[in-house]
Amino acid sequence: MWPTRSKVIRFEPPRELAFRVKDNFTIWSYTLEPLADGGTRVAVRREAPEGLAPMSAKLQGVVMGGLDRFDEEILAGMHKTLERLKAEVEA
Repeated sequence: MWPTRSKVIRFEPPRELAFRVKDNFTIWSYTLEPLADGGTRVAVRREAPEGLAPMSAKLQGVVMGGLDRFDEEILAGMHKTLERLKAEVEA
């Protein structure tokens, strides 16, 4: 874990929250979609529509085990976040 600087770029309660990480140019978003059974589908995304910051790409490639390995870790972390959120909501 490391600190980053972020700025909220979309906030549409109760549907979406998105923020851009200033340090690496990625956009993280959480969207909520009501389901017919009364539940809610939550999706998390990490996008880099403008590409990664050069320093971030270099660090991922050299320090963090390569881009593929880093992407796998990010995806695993996203799944864990959603699992924890589900557990909290259902508790």
